[in-house]
Amino acid sequence: MSISDPLVLAFDGKYMAWTLQRGRECFYDEEGVMRLWDTPEEARAWAMANLKTDPLDVLPEPQRSQSKTIFDENAKKPRQGKLL
Repeated sequence: MSISDPLVLAFDGKYMAWTLQRGRECFYDEEGVMRLWDTPEEARAWAMANLKTDPLDVLPEPQRSQSKTIFDENAKKPRQGKLL
């Protein structure tokens, strides 16, 4: 992380929450737990209060793709083998 890297507000699909990132790094609390927010407004308010800067980019929340949904549904079906 460099002070010259832009502060980015992004939705993290792994945690299903909003994160603030600077470069490849994200922000952690005093106990070493990654800071996550439910809404982009909460993350923006924290950045303004603690970092004195507004995130430059807001990356939109990704939508779950239809192909991913179909793949997940098919993965739940039991597989049947062929008899030779």
